[in-house]
Amino acid sequence: MTTCYNGIVAFFYGKEVTYILYQFPKGEVFTTDAYYMYFTCPSTDKEHLEGVQVAKTVPEAMAWRQECTEDTWKRMVPLTHEV
Repeated sequence: MTTCYNGIVAFFYGKEVTYILYQFPKGEVFTTDAYYMYFTCPSTDKEHLEGVQVAKTVPEAMAWRQECTEDTWKRMVPLTHEV
């Protein structure tokens, strides 16, 4: 069963941005658990699904993706609430 960790909804210049971390268990498709970030881009309105390292939170996964610390990533995101 796929696990959905915490998600974050933020607003960037009035546009909603969604971040969701998924864990897909090893089995028929993956030989080990696989972690993917789903997020939307406010400037292009495109949706992205990208593989990330093992992570338990959205900030941890996105910080790894952007090669920065979690605190730095959190300061870049204008958070309004978590889902």
